[in-house]
Amino acid sequence: MGNFKRIFGVTLAAALIFSMLTGIDAAAAKKKKATKEPAKEVDLDGTYHAALGLQTDTFEWVYRFGYYHDEYYGKEEWSKLATGAYGGKDYKALDGVFTDAEIKGNGTYTVTLENGDFLGEKEFSQLQVATDIPDTGAITFSDMTVTIDGREMKTWEEPYIDKDAYAAGNCCLIAINHWRSDLDSMDTNCVPQDSTNKIEITFTVSGFHYDNPETVAATPTPDLENVKVNEEGLGTEAGKLEKNSKGTNISIGVILVAAVAAITGITIGVSRKKNR
Repeated sequence: MGNFKRIFGVTLAAALIFSMLTGIDAAAAKKKKATKEPAKEVDLDGTYHAALGLQTDTFEWVYRFGYYHDEYYGKEEWSKLATGAYGGKDYKALDGVFTDAEIKGNGTYTVTLENGDFLGEKEFSQLQVATDIPDTGAITFSDMTVTIDGREMKTWEEPYIDKDAYAAGNCCLIAINHWRSDLDSMDTNCVPQDSTNKIEITFTVSGFHYDNPETVAATPTPDLENVKVNEEGLGTEAGKLEKNSKGTNISIGVILVAAVAAITGITIGVSRKKNR
């Protein structure tokens, strides 16, 4: 009996120690999982993407979550305007054509939604541009403008970059979000009411090693030496310079002639007086 008690005690002690060690390992694993992973690096010579995201805030909850998040991106529903939950019985795709942007270097880009069916909704709870550019600060954004049906709604010199988990560590530029109290939001009561409509968000990207020639206009350098003067000597900087130069030369010549004539006249007059 004594041996049995000793064996039982040892076994129980071992079980308790194993349980404690397992608990410690589980807690450590949980803590490790909760720790935010380091931000991904940005390929400054690479190509990225941007998508228009939105959600209405009345009854129908019309939406398109443009996040580059595993829960949404790559699925068939991702590129559509819809109502109801993805994969749910109440899911319904709605009319509307999204045009996303391919970000190929520094430049100005636009994402759009045309002819969206908003089911009579009037107010947005979210309106944004989601990208798959890692939010490390290496790439910056500026001059974001929202235009609805040709009307410029608001411009931000420095767009608000969201830190929500659904951004998946990427840069997400927000124009409207009911859950961001520190956001300089635009008017939310701006959902298009006509079936023919267009929402545009334009923004400028900087920080890449290269420019996108399709979106960055080259600054022309005037070549004044090779610019020909037109018949009247007007219309070009070179023409104006040449005409001004000729005009100046002529004016100086006239002044000199007049001065010589005046001096000659005075000399003749003095001579005549002396002769008298």
